Amino acid sequence: MALNFLWKQSFRILLAFLVMTQVHAKSKIYTQFNNCQKKTAGIFALKIYKKFEEKKSLYDVKKWVEIEHQDQRHFIEKYVASYDPFSKKLILDLVCPKPLVKLYNAKNSRDDLGPEGIISDNGILYDPTLELTLTKSNGNERFIPSFTIFEELLKEEKMNDFINFAKKSQHGIGENISEYILQANNELLMVLSTDYGPVSVFLGNEQWQEKGDKLIKMYGYFSTKKSFPKVINLQNFKKVVVKY
Repeated sequence: MALNFLWKQSFRILLAFLVMTQVHAKSKIYTQFNNCQKKTAGIFALKIYKKFEEKKSLYDVKKWVEIEHQDQRHFIEKYVASYDPFSKKLILDLVCPKPLVKLYNAKNSRDDLGPEGIISDNGILYDPTLELTLTKSNGNERFIPSFTIFEELLKEEKMNDFINFAKKSQHGIGENISEYILQANNELLMVLSTDYGPVSVFLGNEQWQEKGDKLIKMYGYFSTKKSFPKVINLQNFKKVVVKY
């Protein structure tokens, strides 16, 4: 009985020693960048690693990120950090916002002022100077369409409707969308760029989600037929009009 007790105590001491040895040894870092731009997100990951090495505390890292807004500074939408003391590996899983559109004010000249900013899929408006950071992911730069809007129409409810519609339409149609225009009467116009010429899509001022579903199906049909109309009028959800 006494030997068994001593053996268990010795094992616990050895285990504690091994854990402490691993904790105080220098860690390695493994980063999953996902859709993040490696240069900017890599700086964030390096800062996380250095902060973690101070006390080997994920809690301290979390509080530091929150207080210093390090995730926002490096355009990280979400991060998950975990640590394996036996392999001495700090694991970071990063997710970054996806740019939806370049925002333009209809009252200004594009050539003179450029975009007002970049709207991401989480609804945040980023500075236009960050376009390259947000659009370039792991060596691949993607095109983002423009969104022209009247300043007085930048209302939260309407903007949320548009963001949801833009996410759906870009997922279904891809980079063939070149431009969105929200006109003074709150009616939305979309311009598609196809191999058969530009297509103007009139979506009216309501039911954008439902109209987006219908448009995606129509786009697939026209692609199969290898023929696109010049105009698709979806202002009346129940009555679609096309013009060649």
